[in-house]
Amino acid sequence: MLYSQQQALSILGIDQSTFVYWMRAVPRIQRLKGRGCRFSRSDLLALGAISTLTGQLGMGIGWLQPFVEQIFDAVEDESSPSEKAIVVEATGAKLEKIPVAITDQGARAIVPLAPIIEAIRAAERAPELLPLERLMLGARAPLMLRPRKAG
Repeated sequence: MLYSQQQALSILGIDQSTFVYWMRAVPRIQRLKGRGCRFSRSDLLALGAISTLTGQLGMGIGWLQPFVEQIFDAVEDESSPSEKAIVVEATGAKLEKIPVAITDQGARAIVPLAPIIEAIRAAERAPELLPLERLMLGARAPLMLRPRKAG
């Protein structure tokens, strides 16, 4: 199923001015503009993860810019993302199976895709579109992990 820009932003709870700013700041998002532009389910997953990283975890879109391509690429061909999460570290972004194995002390942000998928499904089932924030109150919330300071 393809979504209009208005449907996509409504499902994800992203306001128009934020999206316009993202389009200016991030080349990959620029391709999602235009009157006839349609968003795929994988576009919604990527934008939902970016929205969570910026809105709930406080990361700036400028800081995320080098990882946006990796986020879009990670979800593009994924056939079963509901048990996976986007993990952003200083070295890059990737899709990992939940539970995410923490093997070092580096900082990372973990965004489960299940709430985003549920927001998309709820919008498909209901005539009115539900913003993502209503569904993020569930059990799988995004995490920001930072290394502990020694001493």
